[in-house]
Amino acid sequence: MARDVVVPPSGGLPDRRQAPSLRATTGFLKRAESGNLRFVDGFLDDIRAHADIMRQREKLVAA
Repeated sequence: MARDVVVPPSGGLPDRRQAPSLRATTGFLKRAESGNLRFVDGFLDDIRAHADIMRQREKLVAA
């Protein structure tokens, strides 16, 4: 899979981030919800929304 490469204006290393996979996202959610770490309000809601988007993408790819 091709990744976008963004070179920061400072001339530092390229930024090669990409969204986490559905598996990584759901695994993180499972651990986050079962643990006792605190997150900023809305953070886990955003992670759930990301998981929903990834599920929809998987359905489109499988179709």
